Amino acid sequence: MPSTDCHPVAAKSSCCTDWTVCPMPRWPGHWESRAAWLKSTWPAPKHNFGRNLPIILTARQSPMLDSAMARPDDIIASKIGVLRSVYAGEINALKRRGRRRRALRLGGLLAIGGCVAVAALLGQFGWREVAAGKTAPTILALGDGSRIHLDAGGVVEIPLAPWRREARLLKGDAVFDVIHDDAHPFVVRSGTATVTDLGTRFLVRAGRESIGVAVFEGRVEIVSAMLPAMLDAGHAAEISKDGIVPAAMPDEAEATAWRNGRIVFRNTPLSVVAERLSRYRPEPVRVATPTIADLKVSGSFRIDDPEGVLQTLERALPIRVRRDGAAVTLTARP
Repeated sequence: MPSTDCHPVAAKSSCCTDWTVCPMPRWPGHWESRAAWLKSTWPAPKHNFGRNLPIILTARQSPMLDSAMARPDDIIASKIGVLRSVYAGEINALKRRGRRRRALRLGGLLAIGGCVAVAALLGQFGWREVAAGKTAPTILALGDGSRIHLDAGGVVEIPLAPWRREARLLKGDAVFDVIHDDAHPFVVRSGTATVTDLGTRFLVRAGRESIGVAVFEGRVEIVSAMLPAMLDAGHAAEISKDGIVPAAMPDEAEATAWRNGRIVFRNTPLSVVAERLSRYRPEPVRVATPTIADLKVSGSFRIDDPEGVLQTLERALPIRVRRDGAAVTLTARP
């Protein structure tokens, strides 16, 4: 039978040869020696000890250390400082790994939250630009059932969020066929003008120096430079830096003939015709001689044949068409 007392003198005895079978020692320094022996004999634990004593959790997983688990709690607690000093390296490594994992989790959560925030902002405030082809009008169907008929060469912006009832006309003509909603009116912005739908169908024309509005059905409210104006069906207005002024009501079939691939002029000044033709060509059309700017033009032309329109104008009017690659210039015929 092994002795009940283990002492350094008896370190090579049968009692101390196997630490796991020795009864509770009563000599000073035993726990320091026992912890050092465990650390040199057993590999470092790979699990997170948390707040528990490393040697206790390791002993619970090894039947060879059952005797160590049989010691009173007050003795185990009194030796925590010794065990922590022996396992300081492993404990610090586990703490660093825990901090890295928490930092990675926090970074992942912040990244996900940022993506969600950006998506929400884009959905609420983002816009999508739509440009019609040079010779082909475009019809845009909106989420609320409204439709935008965009003239060839025109450019409009619509919101990414389908519940937002608004649009920005940047260039060209557009007819807005709106599903009316008193609680959520449809708003069109072009330049400095804001047109609010109070009816169902109206035309907005974005020119270089002015914005034209014609109401075919219902009613709209126009706001420019903080000055509001109401426009009923059958009335038109021009909005410029000088304010809002009444304009001649165009014929709907002629004003929106581009929806059928044609452009109609009726006693239209040549300067306005040149501006309209610039939408359907890759290069702009300019009037270089002021004396021909007010020549009147009437006729119906195909949008997909802008070169044929210029040839017709050159034959019918006292003008000459010059092409230099960068622009088309209209001058007076000598």
